[in-house]
Amino acid sequence: MASASTTRANKELVRRFANEFVNESNYDTAREFLDVDIVDSTPLGETTGREAIVETTKELRTAFPDFVVTPEETVAEKDTVVVRMTQRGTHEGVFMGHEATGNAFEIEAMAFLRLEDGKIAERRVRPDVLGMLRQLGDHDTANRITRATVTPIVFRFT
Repeated sequence: MASASTTRANKELVRRFANEFVNESNYDTAREFLDVDIVDSTPLGETTGREAIVETTKELRTAFPDFVVTPEETVAEKDTVVVRMTQRGTHEGVFMGHEATGNAFEIEAMAFLRLEDGKIAERRVRPDVLGMLRQLGDHDTANRITRATVTPIVFRFT
């Protein structure tokens, strides 16, 4: 069972990771925050390894140079920290095969981070991709996602 001090330390590490690595683009902090074999899962796929996370984050930063996360709520239990956050950015580079639109987005996201030996070993991020696509102006993809994921439920009463 994790102690209260370990839980606080885990929350602080995740807060610093969001601020220093993600928001400030300080990729030199990767060794401090990320396990060498971290597994990162997002709607875009799974990435394994610290250096791969750095490269993926740099690609995101190329598409959204002003990308920032704002933790709104953080909950920790045992080795897991959950963060509800707001993500913001302006589309100024290629993202998911789409050229820059200059449009800004602001969405809510959830992240589940599991820590081992004081480092993030697993991260699962679930952003509001549908909201993001709509705000960036990709209504066709957003509509296809909506049609593919929303199944009408028919109730029949006899």
